[in-house]
Amino acid sequence: MKKSLIKYLLVSLSALSLMTYAPYAVNAQDESEDTTEEVVEEEATEEAEADTEEATETEEDAAEVEGLPLVTKADLTAANGQDGNPAHVAVFGFVYDVTDNAAWEGGEHYGAQVGTDASAMFIESPHALDTLAGLERVGIYADWEITTDLLANFNGENEELPILVAVRGIVYDMTDSAAWEGGVHNGVEAGTDATEAFTGESPHEDALLATLKVVGRHVDYVFSAEELATFNGQDGNPAYIAVDGTVYDVTNFAAWEGGEHQGKVTAGTDATDIFNDESPHDTAFLEALPVAGKFE
Repeated sequence: MKKSLIKYLLVSLSALSLMTYAPYAVNAQDESEDTTEEVVEEEATEEAEADTEEATETEEDAAEVEGLPLVTKADLTAANGQDGNPAHVAVFGFVYDVTDNAAWEGGEHYGAQVGTDASAMFIESPHALDTLAGLERVGIYADWEITTDLLANFNGENEELPILVAVRGIVYDMTDSAAWEGGVHNGVEAGTDATEAFTGESPHEDALLATLKVVGRHVDYVFSAEELATFNGQDGNPAYIAVDGTVYDVTNFAAWEGGEHQGKVTAGTDATDIFNDESPHDTAFLEALPVAGKFE
């Protein structure tokens, strides 16, 4: 929202300077140039109006995104269209309502199931944008599980797809960032894991990442023990645990409030032994959790 506001202000100032400069130019020229200056002024005004309109649309889009609720993997799974539940699908970090959509009758569309993330199907679908255009956005989905191969599709080469980069296991949407126009920023290509470029080398890392929309997790990212320990569920940090080499996000589960579970498991640690030896519900519980990466 902050970047959109800055863009809006810059466009507004640009429009103001163009509209102020044109009359001055007319007065400064000979009468023989009046016609030319009038055309220039008219074109400049039209361009300014177009830029202002574009900025307004950007502001409206940002406001729409900001007002949408966050949808977790558990929430999406429950929206399966059965037993009176709505039918929702997630695509590219947004959740869409397909409850009364004929294309999703029976809870399926070209192999994609309601209550799941259908992004992979939409990448391959030639009519993806047309289909999405008619659907209502009902939430923001930040639990999208993105592999390295899937991430590579969002490199800025296909204008129909958002521009994404991964940093420390989190996938960010760079589509509206001027710094990533064309899918490249300071030699770093979109559609890749940019952790190395951002960590220790970028003086504006935190400020930049804080302005971006999180759309998912880079599930192939390998956490070190030190990194995992920072996701302890305390002081506003997310809560992650590792089980059998997979890192899971337990942040939004009430049973892990405060970064602990039943006094036996602490977030930010490898809980493999406890889950395999002591937990009777490990399999069912883990299947409901968003995958955040790998642990070796």
